[in-house]
Amino acid sequence: RNPRGPGEPGGGARPPRNPRGPGEPGGGSLYEDILNQLREENRIGVRGGNLCPIAPPARLAGTGSAIWNDRPLFIWQGAAVRIELLASGSEEVLWSKNLTPNDTTAVYDGEPLQPGRRYQWRLYRSEQDPEVVLFRILPAQERDRITAELNQLPTQGANPEQIALQRANYFAKNRLWSDALQEIYSVPNPSEQLQKLGQEITSYICR
Repeated sequence: RNPRGPGEPGGGARPPRNPRGPGEPGGGSLYEDILNQLREENRIGVRGGNLCPIAPPARLAGTGSAIWNDRPLFIWQGAAVRIELLASGSEEVLWSKNLTPNDTTAVYDGEPLQPGRRYQWRLYRSEQDPEVVLFRILPAQERDRITAELNQLPTQGANPEQIALQRANYFAKNRLWSDALQEIYSVPNPSEQLQKLGQEITSYICR
């Protein structure tokens, strides 16, 4: 199978669609802001079958293959039996996890992935039938810049869900949708509205 990676693998994160600064939603709720930005993105066609890898990277045209988080959350739709992570161009498995039919996410809990390095994850619908997806970690300088901007987001008095929404909105504006989804999925005891937001994003990507 041919490994896939949405967008061009070179270069850094794509420029944001809107010039708004961190923490400036520009009207409406952050839930609506994130969905409105998503609807501006073009989906990548999903190959026939019942297994759809969603992220990383998000399967949206022109958003690139780079992500910020060095311990990514893998997200998919459909039943899979195993997930593996490898360095791009290598057959050495760096991390793997056996899955149940109901699993649709897996948190990478190994050593932090290296800035600027390319990786691939393999999602197996059966023992010999993987979907292969390419992604890479942003270079250190770009990751540090994003980290500094995330630290500037207003968090005083905010609960975990509000903080995650601000971070997800920041990532969405910078077209880092894999990282936006990771923020949404990381909230303990999410509200019904946040759960619906995550479901709408994943459904949009795999539609």
